[in-house]
Amino acid sequence: MSKEKTLSPTDKDLANTGCVAKIGMFQYDINSNNISWNYVLKEIHEASNDYIPTTENMYGQFKDVASRNQLLGAHKKAIENGAPFELEYEIITAKGNLRNLRTSVQPFQKDEDSIILYGATYDITEPNSAKSDIVQKVQQLNYAEKIAKSGSWDWDIPTDTVKWSDNFYNIFDHEKDSPISFNVYLDYVHKDDKEKIISKFDHALKTTEFPESNYRIQLKNGTIKTLRSIGMVITNDFGEPIKMIGTCQDITDREKKEKELLEKNQQLNIAEKLAMIGYWQWDTPTNKVFWSDNLHAIYGHDNEKPLTFETYINFVHEDDRNRVISNLENAMQTGVFPESTYKIQLNDGSIKTIKSIGKIIRNKKGEVLEMSGTCQDVTEIKKKEIQLLERNQQYNNAEKIANIGSWEWNPNTGEINWSDNHYRIYGIEIGSPIDIELISSYVHPDDLGFTEDFKERILRDKKIAKAQYRIQLRSGEIKTLEVVGEVFTDKNGEITSLKGIEQDITYRVKTEQEIKDKNHLLSFTEKMAMMGSWQWNPNTGVSKWSDNLYKIYDLDPNSPIDMDLFLSRIHPDDSAEVVAQIENIIATKNSDSVLSYRILMNNGDIRSIELMAEIIMDDDENIIELVGTTQDVTYRIQREQDLLEKNQLLNFAEQLSSIGHWKWDVVNDVMEKSVNLLKILDFDPETSPNFSTYLKRVHPDDREKVIAISQEISRTKKFNKFQHRIIKNNGKVRTIEIIGAVLLNNDGDVVELMGSSQDITEQVEAQQKILETNKSLEASAMVLTSKNKQLAEFNHITSHNLRSPVSNLNALLGMYKNTTSETKKIEIFEKFETVIDHLTETLNALIETITIKHNAVHKRENLSFEHTLHKTKEILAAELIETGAFIEHKFSEAKNVMYNPIYLESIFLNLVSNAIKYRSPDRSPKICITSKLVNKKTVLEFKDNGIGIDMKSHGDKLFGLNKVFHKHPDAKGIGLFLTKAQIVAMGGSISVKSEVNVGSTFSITLN
Repeated sequence: MSKEKTLSPTDKDLANTGCVAKIGMFQYDINSNNISWNYVLKEIHEASNDYIPTTENMYGQFKDVASRNQLLGAHKKAIENGAPFELEYEIITAKGNLRNLRTSVQPFQKDEDSIILYGATYDITEPNSAKSDIVQKVQQLNYAEKIAKSGSWDWDIPTDTVKWSDNFYNIFDHEKDSPISFNVYLDYVHKDDKEKIISKFDHALKTTEFPESNYRIQLKNGTIKTLRSIGMVITNDFGEPIKMIGTCQDITDREKKEKELLEKNQQLNIAEKLAMIGYWQWDTPTNKVFWSDNLHAIYGHDNEKPLTFETYINFVHEDDRNRVISNLENAMQTGVFPESTYKIQLNDGSIKTIKSIGKIIRNKKGEVLEMSGTCQDVTEIKKKEIQLLERNQQYNNAEKIANIGSWEWNPNTGEINWSDNHYRIYGIEIGSPIDIELISSYVHPDDLGFTEDFKERILRDKKIAKAQYRIQLRSGEIKTLEVVGEVFTDKNGEITSLKGIEQDITYRVKTEQEIKDKNHLLSFTEKMAMMGSWQWNPNTGVSKWSDNLYKIYDLDPNSPIDMDLFLSRIHPDDSAEVVAQIENIIATKNSDSVLSYRILMNNGDIRSIELMAEIIMDDDENIIELVGTTQDVTYRIQREQDLLEKNQLLNFAEQLSSIGHWKWDVVNDVMEKSVNLLKILDFDPETSPNFSTYLKRVHPDDREKVIAISQEISRTKKFNKFQHRIIKNNGKVRTIEIIGAVLLNNDGDVVELMGSSQDITEQVEAQQKILETNKSLEASAMVLTSKNKQLAEFNHITSHNLRSPVSNLNALLGMYKNTTSETKKIEIFEKFETVIDHLTETLNALIETITIKHNAVHKRENLSFEHTLHKTKEILAAELIETGAFIEHKFSEAKNVMYNPIYLESIFLNLVSNAIKYRSPDRSPKICITSKLVNKKTVLEFKDNGIGIDMKSHGDKLFGLNKVFHKHPDAKGIGLFLTKAQIVAMGGSISVKSEVNVGSTFSITLN
């Protein structure tokens, strides 16, 4: 694109003018750093047509540094202060030629932040004439001034001569032939700015500094313009001001546009604040983000702090962040920015809901260059939506609770709208289309005529009066509805719509009918209960009585009632008390007490009366009426007297038998107990116990039982007799037996328990003594049975074990008598000795067994297992050394035991010697003895690695007398028999586990 094409239309006119006048024209846009030369200027500098000037050479190649510095200084002031300048200087052209140039520069402020320098350069190397230079200069300046809407002036101070450029005249709309002066100039200055301008010129004259300023002028036709003024003061050699020159630029249009822009911005800011809206831009290549002020406010972000995409995304709530990022990524790929709603979290922790819309700008390659859009804080809108939903839900709930449905009918279009609950009232599916014909089909046949007439009256009178009618659902159910509403008309009085509500009052109608029925029943009840109701206005004395009250007082129902007639019926002995109580009720405005008195009947009978009253007061707490009931309690008092006498007799009976009765309201946990029961339980007569209070009296060991029984009664609804103990205040324990019954409500739930409690401590103690006696007799019987069993066992053993030796002796004796050989006799006699030795051994074993079983073992000592084992090792020292037996023991868990020392030593000696005696020939004997506690009893284990026992063959006779299971020469069958006898005598037990060729383990429980 050529540089020509970058010029505006005005710039092009200026360029064409330069060509005609042989003036080189240029312009410099400071913001864009763009410099433009016309063709003439390029010819002056002898540059090629495609030459592009820069800020370094925009004025050409200077011949000397001084000229360069002078022009660049003026150039700088033009940019910073807006000061125009004109300078002459020498350059070296592109072809190396020297030329003299004169350049004039005029700054033009396009807007507040944009300045353009317009310049004109002409070659004065070979000037045509001074006049030609001046003409060209003036022409150049005039064009520049027109373009910039500016005018130049100079003021010769000593002569007060003022010169204006042509365009300055145009700006002020002043005739060029009209005289001008400083005062003429001041006359144009707006009155509100005149003092400021005079002060500015005074300041310039005093300081020789001409301040830049904006001010207004007012033309003769009333037009007001805004000017921007810059200038300079020229002084003589003595520093005295002799001249001022300057430029004024008409910035009215710019001011107007700036003002409009400011107003638009303000309006936009207000609109943004009102709508909680903010605008944003994101330059994606540079990641620069712009937010409007209100968007900063919405996000609670300091608008002085930098903004990037990361700043924005960090505000997005963590629950929505991934979704927002995903949406943006999709938008950058598709080029379509979706509308979205998400939450943000401010630095103070508060959460807002944001709605965002935007657009995307992409290049031809599809690369995103910019994204922009609008965010709206819809937090309150969302809240309102939620509140509206809640209100609608509440209204719907209210309709359901009140059985109300709302409706709207446009009779012109026939359109009918129903609320959801209205559909429910009619039993019609929600959302179904509704019309008049459908509604009429639901009206009860008996009410159809009424509803048609009701509709006609509404359309005729344009009013909806409250009405009731019935509908019949498709299921056959009949409902009563009440309708109210309002008719809406246009300005011509024509009906536009009808709106109203219908309420299902079926229950109310049913209730009202029930109330009528109840009133009839009340009348019957009053007769049955001998009651009557009354009203009395103490201010007027007027009273109203029910029919039955007249009957109670034996008065004619048509008789007017007043206080005198009422008092005339009261027994003379009670009259004064009744009057006093009535006066007290009125004075204190308190009617809590029941008024009791007697009345006299016409036949002379005396009746007892109870009266209850309630006071009705107005807003000022003045009594306006008393209402109440009166009951003839004559029969009740007689029954109460009879009951009192019977209760007294019951109390006497309870005291004689230590019985008390009770009632328990389980719903309210209230207990009633007779006086004698309170005595039995050792409660104060004024005590009103509940279940918790009662439990505190129950023995601690029986409380869980009582709670469990009470729960079982509630569950099964059956009351079974039970007993528990109590602890009285003096610490004595008593036993209580309770019987009772369960009372249920209509739903079958337990509401009350009632029954009697009896102190059976003496009976229980007597039974306990009987039980103890029986237990003692049972124990004695068990001892006798055991002894008889042992005696039978001993008889069996004796007969079995002595039979063989005795038979042998008898046989030998016969042989001894029959033989004649002395040698044979000696041999037989030797056999006598052997048999007798065996018989003696058997008798000794039986005697020792008897001693163990029949002599009570009283001697017990605290014995050490370690010590007992040591003693056993000493006794068996020779066998241990000879066999190489090894004994291991573990007594850490139970080191001692209370036991008979002789028995414990015998147990250790028998079991250890047996382990050595019945050792395996294939290995050295190893014996392990351990002690432990099992269920608080001491258990000993003797484990060996001997030849073992065949438990299947010998297990049932292991501990029998003379029972041997091996062919060992020393086996007698006595050791294990005596060991078990000793253990059992001490109340213990012994068991064995054994495996042939593996070993045996004897377990002994010591009692």
